[in-house]
Amino acid sequence: IKRLDDATVRRITAEQAISDLASIVKELIDNSLDAESTTIKIRLFGQGLDIIEVSDDGNGVPIDSRPYMATRHATSKIECIQDIYTGTGLTMGFRGEALFAMSCVSDSIVVASRTEDDDLATKLIFDNHKNKNSSSSSTRKVGTTVAVVKPFGNLPARRADITRRIRQERTKIFKLVESYGIFNVGVCFRLMDI
Repeated sequence: IKRLDDATVRRITAEQAISDLASIVKELIDNSLDAESTTIKIRLFGQGLDIIEVSDDGNGVPIDSRPYMATRHATSKIECIQDIYTGTGLTMGFRGEALFAMSCVSDSIVVASRTEDDDLATKLIFDNHKNKNSSSSSTRKVGTTVAVVKPFGNLPARRADITRRIRQERTKIFKLVESYGIFNVGVCFRLMDI
């Protein structure tokens, strides 16, 4: 028996958390809902194979939390296991896995976020090893935009399988967004296939 290296462990774990295009959309919508968004825009570029982008008008990510984005087991939603059971952790997501997993299975993730306390948004780019490649100021209203660039780009077999089944993948995404719209009264969902 041999221990797996860290890169292999990250990749295996990420593939379990993010298995298809719809799971990317789901996790990003969950983050938007947790941020108390009233408008969530989902844009699929190249049917979602080039870029999946989710933009919201939520609270934004506080500046002191931004360095921890796309870091495994880093979350703003709970502090300890009891939070899950006491109501403090009643959020859509809490494990601190989603952005990390997306950064592992995709070419990169581009995040722009602004809170009401910020003069400008911060734009961060994470590569597929969760390394922050760059950070810069950008303009946007309060909220967050996450763009997952070339989902499964570093997993050729998974990407080929998804490409073969792209019609089913898109249908799954459309139904997912529709169900979120039905169950989240007061939140406007917009899905664009560009």
